[in-house]
Amino acid sequence: MKNLGFLFLGLIFLASSSCNKDDDITKDSNNPGLSEDVEFLAYYKPGTENVLGSEKLIALISVSNGELSYSAFLNAYPQNGMLDNCDINDNIMVLGLKASDFENNGAYMELNDPSAYYLPLVEPSGSNDYSYFQPATGDVSDNGYIIYSAATNDASYGDEYKPFLLRFNPDDNTTDIASSPTSFAVGQPEQGSDTEVGQIARTIFASPDGRYAYGSVDALGTEGGSIHWDYSILFKYDFDTKQYTRLGGSEDNDVTILGMTSDRRYILYSNHSKTQVLDLNTGNITETSMNVINVKKNAWGINGPCVGTSNGDLYYKDFVNNNEYIVCSSPGYGWIYNTMFSKSGNNIYFLLEGNTENYLCVTNGIEEGSSYDTISPIPLEFKDMVMVK
Repeated sequence: MKNLGFLFLGLIFLASSSCNKDDDITKDSNNPGLSEDVEFLAYYKPGTENVLGSEKLIALISVSNGELSYSAFLNAYPQNGMLDNCDINDNIMVLGLKASDFENNGAYMELNDPSAYYLPLVEPSGSNDYSYFQPATGDVSDNGYIIYSAATNDASYGDEYKPFLLRFNPDDNTTDIASSPTSFAVGQPEQGSDTEVGQIARTIFASPDGRYAYGSVDALGTEGGSIHWDYSILFKYDFDTKQYTRLGGSEDNDVTILGMTSDRRYILYSNHSKTQVLDLNTGNITETSMNVINVKKNAWGINGPCVGTSNGDLYYKDFVNNNEYIVCSSPGYGWIYNTMFSKSGNNIYFLLEGNTENYLCVTNGIEEGSSYDTISPIPLEFKDMVMVK
């Protein structure tokens, strides 16, 4: 495999990367499960077996007619795991890379192309400042735009943190940097006597067409010479008009975004200890009584996420309709985790924890009381599987 190389281009940094696929290593399946072909990307972290060598990397895991195989895919790896730092939509992947090894960069690639590229960063604001990609912020729209956050900070003291909202178009390598949210944030009715700055939080989502970014912005004050938090509100940013619009209710001023449904219609967020669902099509807000535990970005379906538990139960949390139920249970041992809906939305894939290896499984439906099949054992060295197709 080739290492990531650097290419200087104007005021932003891009880099190209390519990799060669290793020979597939195939294991017999236990119980074939579905006959459909599926593929996953996973973080390979070498352990006692070293089934793909001694270097950390991204692996490709394939299932065809119940037979599982895996191979090296990309000689890069995520900052804090694939589930938090990777987003895949159609054929585009964005990945937050390990900062110490990849110089604070994020990367993107087309999955049918062996080359990966660094995403543009913002120009440092001072001679002692540095720029970096903010892990876990990358989100890919349905038409391939990548929306994410990059930031600058002081290299010596770390006291000049400045986040920026960006949109990158892989088709023509153009980058749009959103206008500052400060005037939007301090122009709200909650403005205090010393509210001076608006900062975009790190949970960001793209609209299907990539025109809008959804997130939350914190309003900060500086009374007494130190920065303090005043309020936090939901926003929609329009990259075409460069305008911010406030979302949610007028009383929503302590918000944290928890997730977004796979059709990009609903945002789940908390406000003053209440969990609420915002319909972006209608603006309607409903409150849900369900908790949000162990929900990862790639676990979301059209109405809510699928979530595994340590006692072996697999839940579907339908936040849109305020309903949750157990889809299936394991035989009484092992933690169900790394849950994700199939691309059709009619099945759920998950890993079942074992002592010396884990097991890739799939349900035969998403209804309450569904059964599941074990597709194949899988080495413990594969972490955080994310579905490709």
